Amino acid sequence: MDKNNFICLIFLLAGFSLTVSPQQVIFRYDDFTLRDDSINDKIISIFIDHNMPLVLGVIPCGHDENLIIDPDYSQFVNLKNAVHSGLFEIALHGLTHEQLSNGEFGNVIYAEQYRRLAKGKFLLDSVFRTNVQTFIPPWNAYDDNTLKALDSLSFRSISSSLTIDQPVSNKHINYYPHTLDSPNFLMKALENNKNRNGIIVLMFHPYDFNKEFTADSLENILTRISNNREVKFTTFAGLLTKNNLSDAKRINANLETNLLTKLLKTRTMIQKTSYTLFLRITNLFLYLAISIFTFAISRFLLGMKSVKMNVIFILLLILTGIAVWIHLTGPLKLLLVAVCLPILIVVIFKIISVIVNSENSLKSSK
Repeated sequence: MDKNNFICLIFLLAGFSLTVSPQQVIFRYDDFTLRDDSINDKIISIFIDHNMPLVLGVIPCGHDENLIIDPDYSQFVNLKNAVHSGLFEIALHGLTHEQLSNGEFGNVIYAEQYRRLAKGKFLLDSVFRTNVQTFIPPWNAYDDNTLKALDSLSFRSISSSLTIDQPVSNKHINYYPHTLDSPNFLMKALENNKNRNGIIVLMFHPYDFNKEFTADSLENILTRISNNREVKFTTFAGLLTKNNLSDAKRINANLETNLLTKLLKTRTMIQKTSYTLFLRITNLFLYLAISIFTFAISRFLLGMKSVKMNVIFILLLILTGIAVWIHLTGPLKLLLVAVCLPILIVVIFKIISVIVNSENSLKSSK
């Protein structure tokens, strides 16, 4: 069976967990400040012209902690209208976006984190007459104190990165980490996740635009996908309104990597918890099926029918299943174990059989 047929088979097996619900896509534009900037102004105009939702990760203050806003900021009225209509969401991207320890918030004492979050939220709420509910930690760095402070200030979501070391322990906070860090990857991610009801969070910055990738390049991408009925564009606030939540269980499930998730390229989307669980179970049976198939072929080729060999194989099959379920090692190493152990068992018993038969032949000849 070639690779394409194999992947098609897996999709058929996973068919019952796939839905026709549209993919949820969030554009998260970080490092935004409230002053005239040619790139930022162009991005605002593009998203408004396309009626496309956008999350702006706003840095409210400079290092002096004074509010950054140009008196004659040309896009302010358009921006404010987009926020009030629900098209744009304002997210707090730190207070000053400066390195204090691990970023602006990681390994910083609770009181200082709370102060920075409270001040930043107050300023943005006041400027836009809104209720900021999403926090985007600078450099994607935060800790348990951050979650505690966010909870105290009634934030409802945090968007950082999908990494193992970050805490997801607060039950009142939803976690929507970015799954892509370049608009260039969006079309491929949509193709890889076709018919999956998950969330793609695309993070990008002003410094991503250069001679190779311009604002016009982004506009071309938006034009291509804006009429795609299989894709729904939204914001973090929009997800919360629709009760499309992302708790610790969902994030931990999405952190799991196995052979099947690699083949299906699931990491570019925050998958549903039920889907990741199904993939995990299917992955387990996939490894067990490979072991059983390898064992059967090896036994047939070497003509082995020992009952003891079957018992030992069943025991090793159970151990292999446990190793796969708990991710004892990487997917490829586990695959090597699933293939080599059955062959090894058959070969060992074949050698033992040959030795025993030789000894019996010698005894009978005497």
